[in-house]
Amino acid sequence: MNQELSHLCCESTSDNYLPVDPDLADELMAETDLLLEINGDNYVEAVEEFPGVVLLEVTSDWCETCAKAKYNLVLMRREYGDRINCVRMDLDENMYIAEQLKVHRIPTLYFMKRGKVLEEMEGCVTPDEVRAALEKILKNE
Repeated sequence: MNQELSHLCCESTSDNYLPVDPDLADELMAETDLLLEINGDNYVEAVEEFPGVVLLEVTSDWCETCAKAKYNLVLMRREYGDRINCVRMDLDENMYIAEQLKVHRIPTLYFMKRGKVLEEMEGCVTPDEVRAALEKILKNE
């Protein structure tokens, strides 16, 4: 664990955001490898130039809560397809971008359009909470 940044990690006492069905959990875990990892080289194209809504999750390998939270991105990608872009960004490897986004806790899920933050959710959130925020944003487009 990165001791310098460990205070940023949200501690979770709930597993409400995890799939109950173990088969679904396995499927989703396999699909997490398909999520684009954001870095300084692809940020502009994947986040600022994408025409739709981008869900950007700021995470880190040493954050246990972050490992569980990535299910939300896979679920949203399944449900909304090409209407949204679901991406992840490692805090440790992208401190400059994290500073620009003013990351205070991880995981943090940013809802963005053309690089502008429309909404953000810190810590563990349920798929229903993500879906509700996303529906509100998509309705206003």
